[in-house]
Amino acid sequence: MVDRYGHTLTLHERRPAKFCVYRIWTLCANVSLPQRWQLTIRRLLTMTVNGTVNGAAKPLNTALVRKQFPGLQKGSVCLNNGSGALVLQGAIESISRTMSDPHMNLRGLDSKSRPDVEIRKANYATLASFMNAEPDEIGE
Repeated sequence: MVDRYGHTLTLHERRPAKFCVYRIWTLCANVSLPQRWQLTIRRLLTMTVNGTVNGAAKPLNTALVRKQFPGLQKGSVCLNNGSGALVLQGAIESISRTMSDPHMNLRGLDSKSRPDVEIRKANYATLASFMNAEPDEIGE
């Protein structure tokens, strides 16, 4: 698939299909697409996102994906560059929580810093799993 600037949109070798958010955003924004792109999106709809359910592949639930992006609730969305990217509701909540909670000391040895450091390590492990990487490849 090629975007309007001629950039080829492909999945990175090590990343699973669920990592290709650009294609999902395009699908969710109801942008009119060329016929060849529509075929690619139809194939994406039948791809397994989070494993299988009862041994059968689970198709992508576009309504559920749309709910996760508040920007899609307002109608049309410009997807022409990174500055127009949609923000996931979970990311908005996480940023808000980070900005409102007391800041942690990543190398702190006190009792207040330890739980925050453990949370950060768990988040790195989750991100590494999502990106099909090792936890030590994700860092500060």
